[in-house]
Amino acid sequence: SAVDISNPGLVRNDDRFAFGFQDKLYAEAFLEYGLDVTTLNAQQAAERIKTSVIRTHLVVALDDWAGGRDQLQRGTGAALRALADLADDELWRRQLRRAVTQGNRAEIEKLARSVKGKMKGY
Repeated sequence: SAVDISNPGLVRNDDRFAFGFQDKLYAEAFLEYGLDVTTLNAQQAAERIKTSVIRTHLVVALDDWAGGRDQLQRGTGAALRALADLADDELWRRQLRRAVTQGNRAEIEKLARSVKGKMKGY
């Protein structure tokens, strides 16, 4: 079922179940990897992520997890998004994360145009 990502908080019950399940799975996966993002402070967790061989995957997962949490209840993904920002060394993703958080559609479109044609296979 489709979710209107431009309007977090307006999610149907079956979507809430899916996002709730996603939240649980991400928490378990990070815990199994040794990253309990609920008990570590953000700086400690970011340092662990920065030294991980799967750092980019973890950062992207944090962004996705944050988006899912925001669909459940607006603003609840902020801590995960902040952690992703601390752990991420990619300027473009940090700029995109900031633009999405601020709801700055013009900046999102500008960033999308800046990579158009550079991302083969996506």
